[in-house]
Amino acid sequence: MSVLGSTRHVPELAVPADDHGRLPIYQSILPVIPTYSAPKCSGELEFRVLCPGGKIGLVIGRGGATIKNIRQESGARIDVDDAKNDKEESIITIISTESTDDVKSAAVEAVLLLQAKINDSEDDRMNLRLLVPNKVIGCLIGRGGSIVNDMRKKTKANILISKGDKPRRASSSDELVEVSGEADKLRDALVQIILRLREAVLKESVESQNSDRDGQLTVAASDSLYGSSLPLPALLPHNQQIAPLGYDRRGEPERALEVFPRTSSYGYSSMQVTDDGYGGLPSYASKAYEEHVPRLEMTVPASGISKVMGKHGTNLDNIRKISGAHIEIIEPKSSRHEHIAYISGTSEQRHSAENLIKAFIMST
Repeated sequence: MSVLGSTRHVPELAVPADDHGRLPIYQSILPVIPTYSAPKCSGELEFRVLCPGGKIGLVIGRGGATIKNIRQESGARIDVDDAKNDKEESIITIISTESTDDVKSAAVEAVLLLQAKINDSEDDRMNLRLLVPNKVIGCLIGRGGSIVNDMRKKTKANILISKGDKPRRASSSDELVEVSGEADKLRDALVQIILRLREAVLKESVESQNSDRDGQLTVAASDSLYGSSLPLPALLPHNQQIAPLGYDRRGEPERALEVFPRTSSYGYSSMQVTDDGYGGLPSYASKAYEEHVPRLEMTVPASGISKVMGKHGTNLDNIRKISGAHIEIIEPKSSRHEHIAYISGTSEQRHSAENLIKAFIMST
């Protein structure tokens, strides 16, 4: 497989800027097509993590330094209801605002960071208990248990969902989700669980927004993040869908995803805690992240590939520069000579790049 136009250097555009040094969105050398504003939906995801009383000090840290850093690193609101004695579990509430154009989930980040503190890294098998509102528990169970069985099969972790064995202080509207297994399997299961809860929250938000529009926007069903999970509707008329989230492998920089800037923290950086004697949180990975990178795939017909590429790849370089997206065009394997363009980035970057490529294809 070979990639066209994959040069690192992108030449500067010879296009005049305005008085503030800004380039126009569409340059005069590019064909222009109409644009539209893509609606954005968000919802609030709330669930609870149970922490053994004897471990809550590791989560809070000296003077609250550790929990403060977890809040900052994840972007989630985290409240700790400390148990009065070591025999009771403390309840840690996680609240995060999840959006359709997120490239990472604050809830997933928070639960993985908390799990790293609650579980002993030297244990062969680990266990984490969650409290999930019963109004969304269906997205984890599925019809006849199909979803939870699928998660068990994919992650090789043990996942139990029940109404009993909850702490006395737990809400009657919460159900217990207990996950156990080897470290990697446990974390993969946690990722799937939280992403499914996120899906349910966004689905509700999308349906509410569509209802408010009195049916003026036609909504089509989209592929879900996982085969048996609840489908999320598309919001955009050109079939752009709610992007599944992508993450790199924590602690494995050589496998970092190119779609994200190297300076970002999609892989956990060490969380330095000053003057409290605690070291940084360990970096952990989940295979579930790598499999769901936000990426758009579009076909470029043989008649349009030279227009998209331009002389020495200049048009493609300009599309990358203007959109900010990462674009790879793969040579065809079939006799139809169609090329495939893979577009990665934020939803706005992917949308901009897709529009520009379509414009070049339709240009004369």
